[in-house]
Amino acid sequence: MTFWLVAAAIPLLTALVLFRPLLRKGAGNPGLALALVALLPITTLLLYQGVGRPDAVNLPQAAVPDGEDMESLLAQLQARMDAQPEDLEGWMLLGRSYRSIQRYGEALNAFIRARELAPDNPVVAVELAEALLFNAPPDAPDPQVQTLLEEALAVAPDLQKGLWLAGMVAAQAGDDARAVAWWERLVAQLEPGSDVAASVQTQLDAARARLGTAAAGPATQSGAPDIPAGRTSGEAEPASAIGDTSPGAWAGIDVVVEAPEALPKLGPEAALFIIARDPDAPNPPLGAVRLTPAFPARARLSDANAMLPQRPISGVADIQLQARLSPDGNPMGGENSLESSAVTVARDTGEPVTLTLDPAGQ
Repeated sequence: MTFWLVAAAIPLLTALVLFRPLLRKGAGNPGLALALVALLPITTLLLYQGVGRPDAVNLPQAAVPDGEDMESLLAQLQARMDAQPEDLEGWMLLGRSYRSIQRYGEALNAFIRARELAPDNPVVAVELAEALLFNAPPDAPDPQVQTLLEEALAVAPDLQKGLWLAGMVAAQAGDDARAVAWWERLVAQLEPGSDVAASVQTQLDAARARLGTAAAGPATQSGAPDIPAGRTSGEAEPASAIGDTSPGAWAGIDVVVEAPEALPKLGPEAALFIIARDPDAPNPPLGAVRLTPAFPARARLSDANAMLPQRPISGVADIQLQARLSPDGNPMGGENSLESSAVTVARDTGEPVTLTLDPAGQ
């Protein structure tokens, strides 16, 4: 608690010094000055949580204004940026502030402007790549994302947020070998035994398992391996598919996937995906699990299957679930893929959710 008081006090004092001329009697816009003084400590703490550090998602969240107060502060900051369009740090601050309240469209616009001002800055490239992910259609990331991340990591190869996102994008595209390469570089930088290291290791082990090259690691037992064929919803779920079982952890959601009778012939590369989304912000998905396509298939989605550490599946009250059968193993689907209808359920539903693949959804 003391740390956060000090962390808030330092930018507050800085704000008072920076904006002192605006606070003087007779200054042109004292209201704006007061707003900036209030906003700077808040956004500084938010920035600290987000700049190149995946472990920042586990830090205590700074208190932020609610409702109209936050909207007013952001509007004034936006107006300031419109008046000072060459202020790179201001655009980065604005973009992260919008992102923190899930206004992803405005965040993207701010990061695009920052990119125009600093086309060679790797941090800007990573932030823009993430904004594009949040604004892309479900399961169809903008092709610029990979280019931006690779460009950033060529300049700053140890940029942790860039390594995490690059691995996630590769895994979503079905390129587990590339995902493993990015995440191995990332996990080597993290504190062994930390929560964020365990989270990254979980995804790394899952990608290795899909490649058939699973290696021992601290989170080997909480990955997302294939589920054996023929299990029904009444049978016990193996510990390896349950995820975090520590006291107080979210138990997850059991999902059963059923297939139509007229199922196309599937080769060894075929895969079944169960995808979890936030109904109010579906891009990118909250998480997914990959299964062997043997029906009925069953899995439990937990926070171990989250795609972004800062967006755990349990972080929303309602979860949208959908199943996709991909004959070529591509999680994005394709011409011959089968999908189920999307079903929205309460996060804490105690009942298994059944999804049925629909041939009409090809």
